[in-house]
Amino acid sequence: MRTMEWDVKVSKLCNLRCSYCYEYPDLGDPRRISLSGWRAIFESARWYHEELEQANLGEQVVTRFIWHGGEPLLLPLGYFEEVLALQRQLLGTERLHRAYENHLPTNLYAVPWETMDLLRRERFILAVSFDLLPGARVTAAGQPTEDRVAANIRRLLDEGWTFGCNTVLAAHNAPRIREVYDCLRDLSHASPGRLYWDAIPLHGTPTDDGSAPFSLSASDVVEGMYRLFEHWLADPRPIGMLRIQEYYLAVLRKIAGLPHRTFDRRTCGESELLVNTDGQVYVFGEAYERRHSLGCLFETPLWEMLRSPAYHASLDRYDALVERYCRGCPYNGYCNRESLLNAHGRRETDERCSIAYPLQRRIEAYLLSRGWDADFLSHRLAELPHVEAVTVRAAT
Repeated sequence: MRTMEWDVKVSKLCNLRCSYCYEYPDLGDPRRISLSGWRAIFESARWYHEELEQANLGEQVVTRFIWHGGEPLLLPLGYFEEVLALQRQLLGTERLHRAYENHLPTNLYAVPWETMDLLRRERFILAVSFDLLPGARVTAAGQPTEDRVAANIRRLLDEGWTFGCNTVLAAHNAPRIREVYDCLRDLSHASPGRLYWDAIPLHGTPTDDGSAPFSLSASDVVEGMYRLFEHWLADPRPIGMLRIQEYYLAVLRKIAGLPHRTFDRRTCGESELLVNTDGQVYVFGEAYERRHSLGCLFETPLWEMLRSPAYHASLDRYDALVERYCRGCPYNGYCNRESLLNAHGRRETDERCSIAYPLQRRIEAYLLSRGWDADFLSHRLAELPHVEAVTVRAAT
């Protein structure tokens, strides 16, 4: 399946003040994308979706709209209704939920349940930001949020929702990240198949000067992720963990000598674009670097942007990153380059990715120490913990 994500910053307004938020300076800004702005987004997305379908004959193409913030649940119910009506008009009701999806990340702190009823009818896919441990995710008045969010998570599960949880790995929770895993795993087992989790390494943010209470060095992030990997691999009933699983599969592919179809922007096109509230469009890893904007989507459609000098300059920068970080890397050809594309403010400073490369090296050393060499994998790959045969085939 070929996916394309439009990360749309609908509004920056938020009811929380998470200390590591990369939108922190704008969290009090009530401006939001207008209906005409959404029209421009949907028209460009429809065009690009059709381009990808022509370029990927025989492969399903799915376009995802990520309603990002700020906190999207602060948007009025009527706003959702107007935008979704426009979406049906421009993209076709018959193609929604099949070719086009709506995703909504939320802090799930103050929940307008009438809006949630609409989102459920419209089949939105939710991702809840939840660190479990206090220290970083607080209200605008500085009050903790964990108990209320946990209660709302339980209510969603009781109502039959399937959704993801995202936890930012930072100083306040890294030493106890296995405890976070166990709690969410237990919640998942109480509602089988309806909760999955992603541990997200701390991004570079405007509030992180290296000495903030939540600051965590790259090496400490790697240590936390590695301890989480060991814990996850030893779990006989693991929770789904997208990022950890991708690192794990990349290492298995390398050991087994099973190359992966590597994503390349110049030959494959885009997999994710970020549209800021003002309409400026960015490749995700260059978000908010105004000099690297591809243009304003509210004024210039995507098909014109992709012919512009700004876009071709972005491809040149991407090629330079690939040359610097991927050429000669032992995992080149086995990983999906997600860490290169989505560094998002935490640009690597050495010759390899600052998180993915050392983490995958440690995972590889661990697996080899258990005797999982190429010969072993050639006979046992489908039987390994947390790897279904269909997943391995899809990953290769």
